[in-house]
Amino acid sequence: IAWAERVVLTLAIPLSALLSIGAWLILDSRTVAIAIAVGAISIPLVAFAKIRGAALQGLHFIVLGQSPINLLRPLLLALMLAPLFQFMPDADASAAMALNAVTAAVAAAVAYMWLRRRLPRPRPTALDQDKKGWLRSALPMATTAGMRVVQPQIGVLLLGLMASSHEVGIFRVAFSTAVM
Repeated sequence: IAWAERVVLTLAIPLSALLSIGAWLILDSRTVAIAIAVGAISIPLVAFAKIRGAALQGLHFIVLGQSPINLLRPLLLALMLAPLFQFMPDADASAAMALNAVTAAVAAAVAYMWLRRRLPRPRPTALDQDKKGWLRSALPMATTAGMRVVQPQIGVLLLGLMASSHEVGIFRVAFSTAVM
């Protein structure tokens, strides 16, 4: 768990920073750049929550391990988006992405608390780790998981290169409705 969290610190946080800086430098729309920059904060937070959730599942707390990311986070986001647009009807994508980052932080914190209570005691003082072996075996799975995240969004991403933000938003809503 500690090794996986160090990998997140070494990979996800710089990736998040690079994504934020790249969006700021490349994109013409400041609103979209801010939304991407704020949304990039959730990359390491979701990674931490997933690590802790996977650890819970490894300790045979399957439902509890899946709950922070698959249940708690979407539920909180839905509950927070409704009042946001009720009280701030002119809120833009960056406000929604900020709520997304907040829900990712809450999910990571809840997963941490649940895992902390369930970790076996006593904890080992010396760690025996095969860091290179773990990284080599994790790379194909990470690539597959990354493609699984990008694949459903590829239509929106490609259309975003050719159409206006308004048209992409309409397409995204229509696509989500069709999928449902």
